[in-house]
Amino acid sequence: MIAIEVDSGFQGIQHQYENIRIPHKKTKGGELSEQQKSENKKLSQSRVICENAFAGVKRYGALSQIYRNHAY
Repeated sequence: MIAIEVDSGFQGIQHQYENIRIPHKKTKGGELSEQQKSENKKLSQSRVICENAFAGVKRYGALSQIYRNHAY
């Protein structure tokens, strides 16, 4: 099963799927433990590769243009 890595904006999706990886949030007035910080760092390092790829697709408009290279 492939893990789905999302950011904090997807709170609540973990109730619909079982393979979700969401970063830990610090409690109000509290701090994260060193283990939670390291897990968040690993998650963000793996997500940045995909996020940069999505940004490149958007930057060049690869999905918004009509493909006109038809081979007849």
